[in-house]
Amino acid sequence: MLSNLYAGEGYWLYFEEENVTNIIGNEYYEIAIQIEERWNLISGIASNVSLSEIDDPDGLIVPETCYHFENGLYSNIDTIEPGRSYWIFSNGFGLIYLYNSN
Repeated sequence: MLSNLYAGEGYWLYFEEENVTNIIGNEYYEIAIQIEERWNLISGIASNVSLSEIDDPDGLIVPETCYHFENGLYSNIDTIEPGRSYWIFSNGFGLIYLYNSN
């Protein structure tokens, strides 16, 4: 059983029944995320971040490869929203940076 969640990492949570669960922690408005080659499950920050606003200095993120899974379907997205996890494909190892541009 998982007892800690880490900023920037994405998680899939399974519940036997529909319910509301509170997850308590700090809000982050900027974060560096270590990604590896191939698929990565990441999360965002406390505000929306457009994929075009991700600081990817090494060009690791393969365009059009960010997906959210909901209701049994994967959807290609263009914005990372707080409290959600996303699959993102990378062509290498390194850091990407998310921050609040407002």
